[in-house]
Amino acid sequence: MSDSLDKLMYSFVMEDVLKGLFIKVPPGYVACVYDLGRGVLKKVLTPGLHFKIPFWQKARLFNTQTLEYAISRDFNPAHPKAMGDVPIGAVTKSNKKIAIEGTVLLRLDIHQIPNIWQTIGEDFVEKI
Repeated sequence: MSDSLDKLMYSFVMEDVLKGLFIKVPPGYVACVYDLGRGVLKKVLTPGLHFKIPFWQKARLFNTQTLEYAISRDFNPAHPKAMGDVPIGAVTKSNKKIAIEGTVLLRLDIHQIPNIWQTIGEDFVEKI
């Protein structure tokens, strides 16, 4: 009984360690690594399978595809993945109300991602 329990515990520990050894970066994304000793590393991991130190390094995926930030009446802030805002309202000199709508297309510069993560944070779209 004790031997089988030891094997079970060993398999759980090994699975956690092996899962923590690698980071899988899908196409359209890059990964940035935070190291407990050195902070955010300047090297950006491109799509593929990469080695990392378990429990010491954390990887964060960033989307490198073109993102759309819509400013329109159709924007629904309740949608969890919505990126955008409601129209900007203004009053002209002749007291007419106008609403400004538009779309901003943005794409992250791969070489600036460590700097963006360190200075702005993971939720950079909400802060912009």
